[in-house]
Amino acid sequence: MDVGLLKDQIASQGWEGGLFTVKGEFTPRTVFFNPAVRLEAPGRPRHLFARECEWDGYWANCHNRITRFDINGSVLTNPYRIEYDRTSPAESWEDPRVIEVGSTTILSVASWVAGQRSIVAHQRVAKLDAKDNVKEQWGPVFGKNGHNPFWNSGN
Repeated sequence: MDVGLLKDQIASQGWEGGLFTVKGEFTPRTVFFNPAVRLEAPGRPRHLFARECEWDGYWANCHNRITRFDINGSVLTNPYRIEYDRTSPAESWEDPRVIEVGSTTILSVASWVAGQRSIVAHQRVAKLDAKDNVKEQWGPVFGKNGHNPFWNSGN
């Protein structure tokens, strides 16, 4: 990925933002995007949660996961991959958003299962423990969202 082109796009669009440098053992094809930031709290640094995948040129071929990083200026360190119970081995989580409710972090994601005849986005919610492990997860039933990606009736 050409970092120069990304910086040009950020500047040309007038976006308030920038790029982070990622520290960790990743392949040259590893990309992170659609992040969410959780602000620091007593005894806890500021964190960035991002979609991680091995890019091969087409989004539906990627197996996604959520990775949490410590934020130190413009450098992301201490990657921690969020593990969760999957409804299928091919289930991917992406596009994380984090909400603090008291001292609890709620993580919402879009999930989908590669190889389904029609890929539909499924909304998933997870409650994280103090170490950001998934303590509980569910698919809120509303609109076309079912209990899990297989039960959705559409996007």
